[in-house]
Amino acid sequence: MVEENTNVTLNCSTSNTTGVRVTWFKDDKSLSAGADLSDGDRILTLTRVTKSNTGLYRCTASNFVSSAESNLVNITVAYGPVIQLNPEGTVEKSLNSDLKLECTADSVPGALFQWFFNNTKQEATGNSFQVQLSNWANEGNYTCQATNPFTHRNATKTVYVKLIEGSPDPGLSPGAIAGIVIGCLAGVGLVAGLLYFICTKTSLGRTERQASNGNVPSAPGHNEGVTDTKPKAAEEDLQYSILAFKDSNRSPPRPGSEAPPPSDGVTIYSEIKKK
Repeated sequence: MVEENTNVTLNCSTSNTTGVRVTWFKDDKSLSAGADLSDGDRILTLTRVTKSNTGLYRCTASNFVSSAESNLVNITVAYGPVIQLNPEGTVEKSLNSDLKLECTADSVPGALFQWFFNNTKQEATGNSFQVQLSNWANEGNYTCQATNPFTHRNATKTVYVKLIEGSPDPGLSPGAIAGIVIGCLAGVGLVAGLLYFICTKTSLGRTERQASNGNVPSAPGHNEGVTDTKPKAAEEDLQYSILAFKDSNRSPPRPGSEAPPPSDGVTIYSEIKKK
């Protein structure tokens, strides 16, 4: 195992150096292109190794007579730790509730964990930490520390726990927000329908009052004294007229006789069909 960011040198030794061709492989893939080779390709140098340099290395040597292959060399690059803490930042917790923290680390070899509360070392040594927040003294900073046992490098993450009385406000859920939006839309629709009903009823009432007062206008061009009624759909267009005539055939009264009673005009009802 080699530490990250260090240099590694591999040497491919052969019994004969004349006319020998050396080829390097990593995980059965040729390294000839772009590799740092020297001494007739017998020396392979890996500069500032990272975890991508981890793998199996071998070399082959060949001439016009024969070829040979070296043993495998397993190179493991030690790196990390890179850690994450869940949750992190600042969280609110209710008094007498449980706190559970989880710490993960990307590290080769695997990291060792240690927990701290307000810089005081705790007994927990795994990647998780749990405590009951039974009093106000449990408020503060909780820290996870991960250490690479090979490189002895470490990394930390901290969460601040703030204690409150009762349950923290979770805010509105998506379902509650959707319910509020639907309720607002329904309210707008109800108000619009009510306004439409009021306007329609007012208009009908005004029309009925005009009809009861005889204020229905007559069609232009009719004779005076003619009552016109607008026909309904699918009915014949009928118009009725009242015509008054005087009796012109009656003889004048004789002298000395009683004057006849005045004669009323004769009323004739006539039906006219309009085509």
